[in-house]
Amino acid sequence: MMKFASMMVLVSVLFPAGLIRAEETPFPPVAYPPDRYDALARRSPFMLATVEKAPAVQPGWASGFVLAGGAQSEGETFIIVADATANKRFVVTSAPNPDGIRLVKIVMNANPAKVVATIEKGGQQADIRYPPEIIKRFSPELLQNNRAILNP
Repeated sequence: MMKFASMMVLVSVLFPAGLIRAEETPFPPVAYPPDRYDALARRSPFMLATVEKAPAVQPGWASGFVLAGGAQSEGETFIIVADATANKRFVVTSAPNPDGIRLVKIVMNANPAKVVATIEKGGQQADIRYPPEIIKRFSPELLQNNRAILNP
């Protein structure tokens, strides 16, 4: 108790004499400038690192199309296209069909997995190929005769 009383005497003597001054702070305190917090806003220690999700790829107009077969007759090539989404087949030639789809080119190959047909609708082109289920059905004789475009 003695220590407390001597401390109170010392404080009461020194303050009025001006030897120890308490800092004067305005009330309410002055705010820091907003730019002081810019670095904290850019790299906050409280935020979790997240990866932005990539935008979903919109399927093209021919995303459900596969090559189902084809042939050449009298110098004109035609292909059969299967639409897996609508469960239907249609013929495509170099002239536009009723759906406005036409054959631009076909790259032939003895290996049916490498056969690619380019079709076009409204100025937009798409490449279609044989699906794996059809490629499995090709016979070795058909592949040897380089008639990969024909429907098995």
